[in-house]
Amino acid sequence: MEERIFLRESGVVVSNARFIVPTQTFAMAGITSVKTFREVPKRGGLILLMLFGMLLLLGGIGIAAGNGSGAAGAVVIAFGLLLTAAAIFAMSQQRDRFHLLLKTASGEAKALTSVDLAFIKRVVAGLNEAIVHRG
Repeated sequence: MEERIFLRESGVVVSNARFIVPTQTFAMAGITSVKTFREVPKRGGLILLMLFGMLLLLGGIGIAAGNGSGAAGAVVIAFGLLLTAAAIFAMSQQRDRFHLLLKTASGEAKALTSVDLAFIKRVVAGLNEAIVHRG
């Protein structure tokens, strides 16, 4: 039987015989099911950094207003603003990651990871077509 391609995109190939990702090749005959899951980035450390920056900001305002040492207060305020802004920026750059898991006779394998959910869904659709075509 001739190999039929169901998807060819970004280094990923799904055919009736093989599933090829940039680092591995899986035989379609060994794949029993396909599923995805979402990995949400951990933000605990960044939230703590942001809260620490806000504390410094408030402390700097207190220093500047309390004892008249405007220069020391300004330095603490600037550092607090910098930490808070850096934490907010870092959190805004984090993206959920989507994983494609293959179930085979030997267990589950994480075959593909991407931040592009639409791409993962296209690969899953191609794999499902290949599984159905395989019979």
